[in-house]
Amino acid sequence: MFDREKELENLKRAAKRYPIVLLLGIRRVGKSSVLKVALNELGNGIYIDARELYFSSGGWITSKTLTKAFESALNSLRSKFKRRIIGALKKVRGVTIAGVSLKFESKTSLSDVLNALNGVGVVIAFDEAQYLRYYGARGGKEFLAMIAHAYDNLEKVKFVFSGSEVGLLHDFLGSQQFSI
Repeated sequence: MFDREKELENLKRAAKRYPIVLLLGIRRVGKSSVLKVALNELGNGIYIDARELYFSSGGWITSKTLTKAFESALNSLRSKFKRRIIGALKKVRGVTIAGVSLKFESKTSLSDVLNALNGVGVVIAFDEAQYLRYYGARGGKEFLAMIAHAYDNLEKVKFVFSGSEVGLLHDFLGSQQFSI
């Protein structure tokens, strides 16, 4: 990471301290790169690209699409952290474990997954998070309810939302102020 050490350290510190962190900036400034390096250095990060969810689902993100994205993100983790994740998810209904691979069945509840991940402590990052407004049937309201539940009840589950469409992301998340 060239010439982004200060931003990287600020992001890592914020992700450890706060339940929700926003990483905002104009397109092509390096947000995704800083985010990926920070998650890697923290050692407990899960990365999901909401823009990919949007275009791979045909413009409307479903629960199934998001669940598959979680499954894929968890399966791409490094082995030490992944073993802790697998241990936490063993008791979750709808999660099948084969060796070091996880499979989420259609009945898998993301709420149950988040509850299990709370025992491990994770930072879940959604890059280009403004696309999450296309989640579910009500413009992302179901997604926001899931995040609100985690915020209120799961102290070891942290979220980073990155985006370049700052106004849309603020409108979606309902945030009025921010600072880093």
